[in-house]
Amino acid sequence: MTTACCGYKGLPDDCEELTVMRAFRDNYLSKTPVGRRCIQIYYEEAPRIVNQIEKSPFRDKILEEIYQEVCELKKIIEKGKNEDVLSRYLLLMMQADEKSRETQEKRNND
Repeated sequence: MTTACCGYKGLPDDCEELTVMRAFRDNYLSKTPVGRRCIQIYYEEAPRIVNQIEKSPFRDKILEEIYQEVCELKKIIEKGKNEDVLSRYLLLMMQADEKSRETQEKRNND
């Protein structure tokens, strides 16, 4: 999802947002069992969620919202408040899933 929203913004793969989020994953999340499980869940679910977002008529709005939250998460990480980031990112993932799923379900019911 993070890569998708940065791509939507036209940012390169080594942009600051992706670099900070990847460092968070590699240097914080991957060091604990809970963090590793969250990484696993992310890699299992993110491709499906991104696919739903790409099909959504609200694609740009959803990706913009994700990008804005990623920018906020980046600031929190830079302040060293890593424990706050995980719950917010998981919530972001669930919200993106729900928003993109709602639009898909509406299409299917029409």
